[in-house]
Amino acid sequence: MLAAAAVMAACTKDPEQKPDDKTNPSSDPGQPSGATPTVTISADASFNADMKATVTLTLSAKSDNAVKVKLAKADIQSGKQEIPADFTKNITIAAGETTATVEVEADALGLESGDYQAAIKIASAEGATVGEPAVVYIAYSYTFKPEVNLYADGQFASTKKASLKIALAKAAPADVKVKLAVDPESKAEVSFDKEVTIPAGETEKTIDVTVTVPDDLESGIYPVIIKIENAENAEIGKSPSVTINLAYPFSVDITIDGVFDDWNDPSITSWVLPADALFKDVLEMKLAASTQYVYMYLEFVDPGFEVGRPIDIFINADGDNSTGCYLHTIDNAGDYAFIKPWNDPGIEWYLEGALQYGYDDEAGNRVEGFYDFTGLSYFMRYGGADGDYFWSVAYINKTSELAGSPTIIYNLGELKDGIGRIECQISRKHFDITGSKAALGFKLMNGADDWKALGLAPQVGSPSAPTYTAGEEMLTVYLPPYAE
Repeated sequence: MLAAAAVMAACTKDPEQKPDDKTNPSSDPGQPSGATPTVTISADASFNADMKATVTLTLSAKSDNAVKVKLAKADIQSGKQEIPADFTKNITIAAGETTATVEVEADALGLESGDYQAAIKIASAEGATVGEPAVVYIAYSYTFKPEVNLYADGQFASTKKASLKIALAKAAPADVKVKLAVDPESKAEVSFDKEVTIPAGETEKTIDVTVTVPDDLESGIYPVIIKIENAENAEIGKSPSVTINLAYPFSVDITIDGVFDDWNDPSITSWVLPADALFKDVLEMKLAASTQYVYMYLEFVDPGFEVGRPIDIFINADGDNSTGCYLHTIDNAGDYAFIKPWNDPGIEWYLEGALQYGYDDEAGNRVEGFYDFTGLSYFMRYGGADGDYFWSVAYINKTSELAGSPTIIYNLGELKDGIGRIECQISRKHFDITGSKAALGFKLMNGADDWKALGLAPQVGSPSAPTYTAGEEMLTVYLPPYAE
């Protein structure tokens, strides 16, 4: 009887014994086989730098059937601001799986600084019951950083300076510190403030950039590229770099208006009449140039318009004395007739006419002043062999083609206290002045006295006149790169 009782005791199951996972199809204690699972939701605590986060749906147990979960936007927590977020609303957890993930992407465009939140909830579930937690909150703390961009002048002025503007799309709540650098591809040396601060609440800062011009620099365009290296409290925008060109020689834009204050630019070439010059009525000559025009300033004694005062303008269009022609007569009727005014002037263009004074404006009012080289009598282009005398061949008369247009040649000026002053623009395109330099000369005559020379620019002092040397050429102006 004792033996039989022992056998029966050995066969009795211990009520505390746990089922064997390998033999029991249900490995989840408390989850009966075939019961409906519970679905819950979890998520990353905050959005990452790419404004993305992951939401995870989890089943309490595997299901023999797919579980379909519908997500929706939930109410954010008190004290937070809502950030727009995009995510897939309908999620399926496949049969036999216990999780599924959803990517959530937030949009920070236009946000002000502050604490933001996206709230997502399980709206419903098919094939599972909704458990806790059923709502997740994804945080985003945002400090507004405006875009910072660079803007600048297209080229350096004759002062060797250009303006560079560092601009914010919107004022920032904190100081924006921008570090600038010169790109290694730049072709000129510059100096400027490399670290610029835009104070909180302000939107821009403008600084000067100064270019270094070597003494032996050849004519050309030399780009300087300045870029944003990094920015504190700002995002680098769509214009992170600028190019400022050193167009050398510098371009000087003169406004032909009969006002002469823009002739003080340091790039202007000047000539002043020497005390012992032969022809004394032209007192001063200046030349400047832009990408489209050569500008000429002339100062002379009162020409006495009761008898008229003819003029000549001579143009060495390529600045090369070995091309073009020369003139051996400068003073037809005076003591110095048939002298050569310049040794090798290389003239391509000979313009002849008269000074015009006094005109009616568009309203019919009389205006006292010099005007309009468009009415010159002759626009003549030399067409002979290089180095020959101008009148030795039949020159090409371009008068009908070039006269009458202020975009081709135009001037204004004044007569005051016995001194005349004129400023003139000459088209580089129409007079073939497209290279790196040109030279000009000017003569004032007395038509009533057999074209006697009264003034000549430029000329040197000649106490033992007429003596001229190879260095005594027309006045040369170095030109910025030509552009139509």
